Amino acid sequence: MEGTVTRAARWIELGALFGLLPVALAAFARGLSLPVLFVIAWVCLAVLWRDPTFQRDELWRRERLWLLFTVGLGRWFVTGV
Repeated sequence: MEGTVTRAARWIELGALFGLLPVALAAFARGLSLPVLFVIAWVCLAVLWRDPTFQRDELWRRERLWLLFTVGLGRWFVTGV
């Protein structure tokens, strides 16, 4: 059972990262909100990268990323022009 994370721990992590942290940053450290969130995003990426059970091909799907990029860029041109 070592190395596994429970479902409750995942919900707590979700609530803390996307609920409590942004609220605390908005309330107490307005100027630091984006830098702190960027650092936390990089830390989360590093934790995922070190996890041997994480499927890295799900994170970096180049063909899907390219499709989303071209569709988003196309929408931007259509609505922006």
